[in-house]
Amino acid sequence: MLLSPPYSPFRSPTTVHTQTASADIACGGSYSILCAAIKKVGLYRELNDRYQDYTAFFPTNSAFEQFLDYMNVDNVGDLPSRTLEDVILLHVHSGREINKNQLKKRCSDTLKMANGDQTRTQCSSNKNQIYQKGNGNPDNDRPQIIKFDRHACNGIVHTVDEVILPGSVEVSFEFIESLSNNPPPAEEATIALLLQSEPLVYSGEGICMPSHIVVLTDILLLLLAIHFNPIIEI
Repeated sequence: MLLSPPYSPFRSPTTVHTQTASADIACGGSYSILCAAIKKVGLYRELNDRYQDYTAFFPTNSAFEQFLDYMNVDNVGDLPSRTLEDVILLHVHSGREINKNQLKKRCSDTLKMANGDQTRTQCSSNKNQIYQKGNGNPDNDRPQIIKFDRHACNGIVHTVDEVILPGSVEVSFEFIESLSNNPPPAEEATIALLLQSEPLVYSGEGICMPSHIVVLTDILLLLLAIHFNPIIEI
């Protein structure tokens, strides 16, 4: 008796292919950080499903490193799995292969991704530059497709120079930008950075800093520490 393939968030199976699959491409070259992210959230099997037809936009390692810097983490293991899965699925369209020439014909069109969100294909006036933009990417800093049409057994892979961002990530960027542009007066802030993810303790007169806290001179670092570590009043 033949069993149907296990459920996945992607579309139903269509054709069987015989070459390298999408996840194998991610884990076999210049996408090692993406590969680690795919494995962390358990999407490797789905992206290697040879019954699927995908169009994938894979970010380079440098693109992913920039994303991790924005998220204020050192590696993909520090990100919540739900956020990471949402970001990865935003780079995959399920159901058909879209090559470079087809992308040029859909400038300004939206494309539904595997997480249910939309991205938009955008082009320069001469169509020499093609971008794939998420709701979280600013208009002046869009992910550009820098390599096209690497064929997999279950679709086609393009390379982007930035991570395509969902709208849910945009808030984090706006928060950091607001801190940079509007820091509070220096006399209202005590500068501290936690080294071990413990909460700051507020005594009613000032912040009590345990011995493992290093005092710094950067107001932005304090504000980020307070944002990610709650203040407890005693």
